Amino acid sequence: MILQGVVREYEGCTLKQIEDCIEGEPVIGREAVHRGDPGRIRGLPSEDGSLLEGTVYYDVLFQARVPGIGEEAEPIRLIINLEAQSRDDPGYPLLNRAVYYGSRLLSAQYGRDHCQGDYRKLRKVYSIWICMKPRKGYQNSIWRYGLKGERLAGEAGSTERPGDLLNVIMINLGNEEKGSGLLRFLEVLFSDETGAEQKKEIIEQEYGLEMSRETEGRVEHMCNLSQGILEKGMEKGMEKGMAAGRTEGEMKKAKEMAFSLAEMGIPVEKIAQAAKVSAQVVEEWLSGRVNVAK
Repeated sequence: MILQGVVREYEGCTLKQIEDCIEGEPVIGREAVHRGDPGRIRGLPSEDGSLLEGTVYYDVLFQARVPGIGEEAEPIRLIINLEAQSRDDPGYPLLNRAVYYGSRLLSAQYGRDHCQGDYRKLRKVYSIWICMKPRKGYQNSIWRYGLKGERLAGEAGSTERPGDLLNVIMINLGNEEKGSGLLRFLEVLFSDETGAEQKKEIIEQEYGLEMSRETEGRVEHMCNLSQGILEKGMEKGMEKGMAAGRTEGEMKKAKEMAFSLAEMGIPVEKIAQAAKVSAQVVEEWLSGRVNVAK
């Protein structure tokens, strides 16, 4: 579903056609980003072999063929990286990290997928990020980023499109009632408010995907362990507990403090820490009253 929705090479393909293009078993959480030879694709190793402490790993990494290539021609393969992120503002620009991951997957091909500087054999990379709790204004949106050429002088045109080699896709989830297509599919799948039976019904009826017992188990397991869902549930519980333990006067003082700090240009996250509530609660308090600092 994700490849069908955001990868150009699979536009117009059925899910079965895309499934047949995926090669081997995806490597999940075992391939290091910062190694000397990261992102190996040929054979997809069963272990990373890294001795580095604090190594960062790709969430999901696999290889897929481009459909429609003749049997006599060498198949064109894509390198696909899928990442799940709870927030789109983890203390640094998430897009920078996504570009870095994609760039590592490009540079790691040297000496493996092409040799002696034959850059024609570089494989196109897609680094696809699913953000479960994006900031307001970014919800229910999908963005594609890549290299872009700009003519600075001269008249000659260029038919080359090197920008196609690196593709970063940011999928920002939001409200499942407002999303459509791939966004709604993922929002339903990761929702902590929609029950398993209701999810199954939506996926089968709206997307025509037959949910076998094995698939149901995988979906339920993935949803239950989703970091975004866990964090969202914890935040809700904390907010309810804190609200129940505060008097009306204390809540009023917390709000007034939030207004004062916002007018001073203090970021929402810092205000939330001072008021001992979530950033979402602070944004709701400040909505329509002051310009919220980001």
